[in-house]
Amino acid sequence: MGKERKQGTGVFSEKLRELMKKNSLTQQELADSIGIARQTVGKYLDGLCYPQANILSKISVKYGVSIFTAPFLVSCFIACPPYKLILF
Repeated sequence: MGKERKQGTGVFSEKLRELMKKNSLTQQELADSIGIARQTVGKYLDGLCYPQANILSKISVKYGVSIFTAPFLVSCFIACPPYKLILF
């Protein structure tokens, strides 16, 4: 059985790739900077899973991006039932 993308993760994957390219980051460098495994970053990029709110917050603070813009919210609401939004 092959890997299946989770619905709604595509937008997040694209935005994460853009962020990595803009900051010239490898998967390992991003992972180290926010305290997760490189394999987890790979899963985000492949659309296999979506980060929890605490990881989104770390990305937002570390790289100065808003996790509350439309593309992130749309993908979060679709991929993260029961559709709760945690504000920091």
